[in-house]
Amino acid sequence: MLCVVDNVDTSQIEYVSTSGAPWSFVQDPLGNSLSKIDGLGSAVLRFTGSSVTVYGAVMPTGSNNGTMIRSQYTLDQQTPNTSAQPTDWVWTEQNESLFWTSGNISYGDHILVINVTQASTFAPYYLDYYHVHLRRYILVFLVFDLEYRYHNEHNEHNEHDGNWFADNIHHVCCGKI
Repeated sequence: MLCVVDNVDTSQIEYVSTSGAPWSFVQDPLGNSLSKIDGLGSAVLRFTGSSVTVYGAVMPTGSNNGTMIRSQYTLDQQTPNTSAQPTDWVWTEQNESLFWTSGNISYGDHILVINVTQASTFAPYYLDYYHVHLRRYILVFLVFDLEYRYHNEHNEHNEHDGNWFADNIHHVCCGKI
């Protein structure tokens, strides 16, 4: 199961600015929301899952005066992984760019901290969304648990509403129940 945590979900993401340049929400040319910082700061994601992947946007290198954007990704207080964008010359905006992935980790509660260590008004850091993955057998348990709760709450024993399941499975996976 894949759970998408959008950058505007401040119930799961905590934004911190450490250089006086605040995080802001902006839109790319396609109308997608992005979190932008043009200074130092961090974004903290608390999630339950078995892997996490971070996506962002990279602007054309001509617009950033050749400046690299640098960030560190720290999962559960382990050794940080450093990343730099762009890694090559970029002519057009690159949306949904893979910034970092954890690979497989043990299923459970985790904290991912993104520290933006180099960004500026000419080369801001743009965060788009996270993918959080769950193991399949955990999902099977959730489906049966949700079905049980639904029928008990509504005192029904007939067919369930498929939309109700899809909505609530997403909410459980993404930590909203």
